[in-house]
Amino acid sequence: MNELIRLIRTRPGFRWLWLGEMVSMLGDWLSYVAVSLLAMEQGGGEGALALALVLAAHSLPHAFLAPISGVFADRFDRKRLLLGTHITQVFLTLCMAWSAHLGSLAALQLMLVLRTSVSALEYPVRTAAVQALVERDDLLRSNTLSSATWSVMYAVGMGLGGVLTYYGPVRALLIDAGTFVVAAGFIALLPAIPGVASTTESVLGGWWRTLQVVWHRPDLLRATFAKTPLSLAAGGALVSLNLTATQMAFMGTAGFTLGFLQMVRGVGTGVGPIIATQASTPQNLVSVWNVAIASALVGMLTFTVSLPAWAVVVGTVLWGLGTGANWVLSQTELQRRAPADLVGKASALDALALTLGMSSAALVGGLVVEWTGQAGYATWPGWIAGLVMALALSIVGRSGRTHRSGEATSDPLAPGSGQ
Repeated sequence: MNELIRLIRTRPGFRWLWLGEMVSMLGDWLSYVAVSLLAMEQGGGEGALALALVLAAHSLPHAFLAPISGVFADRFDRKRLLLGTHITQVFLTLCMAWSAHLGSLAALQLMLVLRTSVSALEYPVRTAAVQALVERDDLLRSNTLSSATWSVMYAVGMGLGGVLTYYGPVRALLIDAGTFVVAAGFIALLPAIPGVASTTESVLGGWWRTLQVVWHRPDLLRATFAKTPLSLAAGGALVSLNLTATQMAFMGTAGFTLGFLQMVRGVGTGVGPIIATQASTPQNLVSVWNVAIASALVGMLTFTVSLPAWAVVVGTVLWGLGTGANWVLSQTELQRRAPADLVGKASALDALALTLGMSSAALVGGLVVEWTGQAGYATWPGWIAGLVMALALSIVGRSGRTHRSGEATSDPLAPGSGQ
């Protein structure tokens, strides 16, 4: 804890970035519950497909815009990019509130897609900004703090979102717009964070070089795609979680139950990185990483069968613990191992894979529920795909360690270079 306080106190640039991220996330999650319930109420039938479309709208634009956002993050000033995205999101969130007021689910989903398209810049830009704002030895701490903050804001935002459903989605979205205003104020306090990539290299050339570096570096390959297996599994599991909350409603109402389960999952994502950070060493990092992935996969299985409320809560906690630990370990490894002029594109590649995985699994899961009427079936397609990919990445990681253990390298792109 003292180290995290030191990081916030001695790194003002990171402090403003962290505060802006915290406020923005609070608004995002408190409006998420309201939008999800609105989709289920107005989607017709079981509402599963409408819900899956909302989940896809929250993430799919990140995949389509990853090639552009990665190039921007490496070439241009990261402060200006973040400031521009937050200001634009204020306007689009107000449009979402107006659409909800009119009762137009289609318009609301369209505005959500546009807002998510703008926010596609944030992930690679923030990843590159953190690499520039903190020392290499502080990367794990900074990512742990960001993950813990995400978890707290997720838990508070989801819980508050469940309460705000009583007053309707419009108020939640108006508060969300206000959080973007506050976040933009914090971002304005950042120092300039200029990009380092060459502006003479073509976009295709830069991406081709990034793909080559990632492909030929098993350690970076695993770090880049380590979030994708759990994203695949989570796509359908999120559909099942929302529908389970509606069907069980063990907290009295669907809104309170959904908010509570999402809050519990958020708490897990904050505790998981702390446990992983304390337990991992250079020697056992991969083992801790594998345990984290296994924990999340086991937790998601909770929603495939009918279980009592306490078992659903336990499974949700396991899901959060594993996801949070996996996110921090993979994010830190990516920032440590990616060259400085490629970190934005590597992060965008990460976002491309994980958002495609989650969105496609959510859509498939929603269709499965529409066809079968069984909420638990939504989880299985993405879960199986995620397990297969996790095993494949584990094999890749092992082969990379075996290759490196027997030889020294002077490769300028070896782990840690470019920092």
